[in-house]
Amino acid sequence: MKTRSNILRKGLLVAIMIVLLFPLVQTLFPVFDLKPLDGVIEEAPRVELTVSNWLDESYQKSEEKYLTQHFGFREFLIRLHHQIDYTCFDKINAPAVFEGQNGYLYDRKHLDAYLGRDFIGDVLIKDQVTKLRFIQDQLAPYHKSVIVVLAPGKASFYPEFLPKGSATQGYYTNIRGYLNELKSQGINYIDLYHYLKNEKKKATYPLFAKYGIHWSHYGAALANDSITSYLEHLYGVEIVDNSWSGVSLHPAYDTDIDLLVLLNLMKNPPLPEMAYPNIREIGVKERSKLPVLAIGDSYFWGIDRFFSRCFSNYHFWSYNMEVFPESSYSAVATYQLDLKEQLAKHDVILILATDANLSDLGWGFIDKAEKVLRDPATKRYLNNNYNRKLEFLKQGMRGDKNWMGNIAKKAAEKHISLDSMLTLDAQWVLHQYEVK
Repeated sequence: MKTRSNILRKGLLVAIMIVLLFPLVQTLFPVFDLKPLDGVIEEAPRVELTVSNWLDESYQKSEEKYLTQHFGFREFLIRLHHQIDYTCFDKINAPAVFEGQNGYLYDRKHLDAYLGRDFIGDVLIKDQVTKLRFIQDQLAPYHKSVIVVLAPGKASFYPEFLPKGSATQGYYTNIRGYLNELKSQGINYIDLYHYLKNEKKKATYPLFAKYGIHWSHYGAALANDSITSYLEHLYGVEIVDNSWSGVSLHPAYDTDIDLLVLLNLMKNPPLPEMAYPNIREIGVKERSKLPVLAIGDSYFWGIDRFFSRCFSNYHFWSYNMEVFPESSYSAVATYQLDLKEQLAKHDVILILATDANLSDLGWGFIDKAEKVLRDPATKRYLNNNYNRKLEFLKQGMRGDKNWMGNIAKKAAEKHISLDSMLTLDAQWVLHQYEVK
């Protein structure tokens, strides 16, 4: 009996040692291919040992941080720990993410915007909109438009699922301030904030996802339709007819679960069924020639999947930092570009932000564009660029006898010179060519 007991104790000890040695074996000889953790992780670098960093103990501290991040089965053990906390104690181990009612996930930045905790004040908002007005007025003679697009955040869209006892929406919020000031100063703007909230009960499918922070793929499709309709009305053209047709229903994925993946669980909870628009491929000849520059936050990626197909001359500056589509192949930053050249190249400048990012609307673009447009050299550049296009078109028109005959007739009816009428017709044709 005693011998059997010793064998059991020794067997148990060996088993414990094997379990304890597993992480070391995995560290030295990575046998198992483990799924990486999601989210932004600041990697601790491995520091080279020197006499000085050994003596001042900086090496030991750096090595401790490195080994903490690189021991065997770390990803598995972290996911196991997170799963136990989430399943048994409703605890979330993800910075800035919290759970509302019915399992809805939120982040604190969007909650702060909803409550008005990030309110920058009416004075700063008025100052930004005044700069936008200046930019809009300076670009208008060249048939260029500045359009601000305001979108709701998750907390603003689904306040009913915030944790019980949460405060109600603040009165002094950036969204209220910007909407009032944009309207007051006559800035072109699209209010998706209220439009999508009003569509919430009428929409066939969810416009925001339970486990995502962005608008859903379907919500982004409705937002795209609103923006393109606005552009069609503003420029009097049809951009693209039916960029998407119908939807496919699937369990939520992609940005519809972008908060859920940050929880780093072993197994996700049951995923709700979401609608994914069937985006059709659009031929090059069918795409709009309207040159569009979009400056936006991560919400604009939902629009990008439509714009990249609908416009033949389109660029997206993510947070006014990265330039797309160029950065999809090789990183290109906005500071590498000449802003006056970009203003000359694009006829539409869209600035899109959700309420959580209105405290820094434009991410520096508004200040820089205002400064560039106050430089007389920029006006000369824009004039020369526009006049070159106009003169090239006028030369072609002068060589067409029938066209010049019609222009002469209209000049007589309007009691203006032939050259003035030629310029007016050339401006109209140039504008129509660039938007169709």
